[in-house]
Amino acid sequence: MQSNNDQKFDVVLYGATGFTGRQTAEYFQQHAPAGLRFAIAGRNQNKLEALHKELGLPESVGVIAADSADAQAIDAMVARTRVLLTTAGPYTLYGEHLVRACAEQGVHYVDITGETAFIRDMIDRYAKAAEKSAAKLVPLCGFDSVPADLGAYLAQKRLRDQHQTGTVSARGYYSIGGGFNGGTFFSGLTMFETGAHERMRDVGLLLPEAARGVAPPADNESARYEADVDSWVAPFVMGRINTRVVHRSAALAAAFAAPYGAAFGYGESLKMGGRWNPVPAVAMASGMQAFEALGTIGAVRNVLKMLGPAPGAGPSDSAIENGFYQIEVVAAGENGTRVRTTIADERDPGNRATVQFVCEAAFALAGDLAILPGGAERVGFLTPATAFGDVLVDRLIAGGTTIQSEDL
Repeated sequence: MQSNNDQKFDVVLYGATGFTGRQTAEYFQQHAPAGLRFAIAGRNQNKLEALHKELGLPESVGVIAADSADAQAIDAMVARTRVLLTTAGPYTLYGEHLVRACAEQGVHYVDITGETAFIRDMIDRYAKAAEKSAAKLVPLCGFDSVPADLGAYLAQKRLRDQHQTGTVSARGYYSIGGGFNGGTFFSGLTMFETGAHERMRDVGLLLPEAARGVAPPADNESARYEADVDSWVAPFVMGRINTRVVHRSAALAAAFAAPYGAAFGYGESLKMGGRWNPVPAVAMASGMQAFEALGTIGAVRNVLKMLGPAPGAGPSDSAIENGFYQIEVVAAGENGTRVRTTIADERDPGNRATVQFVCEAAFALAGDLAILPGGAERVGFLTPATAFGDVLVDRLIAGGTTIQSEDL
């Protein structure tokens, strides 16, 4: 393994010894383009070396120990790579030095956070530095929020390209199954502890200043029947994350002279119960409301920490292997035309799919820079759709994901 502090890499995988981080190392081992130089990184040198040996990684794969709280160590690590991929959360606790170092040094960045309040803070603090250094910083490249962001992007693109109309509205409808890992669980509790969950209520949380082309609707907080998918639906647990990302994409697209529409709005729901059975959707909506109320109570959070998975832990192999996801994005054009984009896969959403999304995003930054939307000139804090667009769509299709659009 490479331990020379002068060794340079195309991608550094930070947080590699965690549950999701380990999967990114395995994905790179199996799918990295020929000649791609990468390293695994994290806080503990011994754990990193043990992982390197356990996975049987080639000697060319580097090992870098750097504590996320040590600004100098993070600066030195970031200086050795062109792209940084981090799975080390909660990002509110462990992410800022990584974002700062990439923004200041012109290193491209991807992560899998769903902590939108943290991303708002990072934009406010480091956007100018990233623009000056020409860094592409693309958070939210896991299941939060690639399917939603690409689904809305492709739906509005079909309306524009095939029907010469802007998009008035779009709504994503999810069907999912799979496991739940400790990192996601702990990040959710951290949002309550820091008060970030209150900030996440702001429908315009991630919008750029003087945003154009968007009109974010209120969040769906109740169960209801939706004729578009012939099913009862409930609020989607990640809806307050994904909708903010999609609206940022639409606002950035308008700034890049490719608006989704004059006043585009996006919402999300979870399909449950089919046409005739409202009970699952009603129960889900009530459960989410109860959790949001109880999550503000410290004693309740302490009990949940004892009962829930620990950081670094993950679901069983059987839960992961039986996972799946599908999102149907139904969009309406300004001329009344309606289309649907479907993205689906037999991958566990929070584990296998998330790893595929963020790794392929890193591959795109490392090898496809010239063909990314806006080329090397589009920099700063971007979204999956505005950073990668069709490049990531094509990569996911090549990896077995079903992605298709149709008229309704």
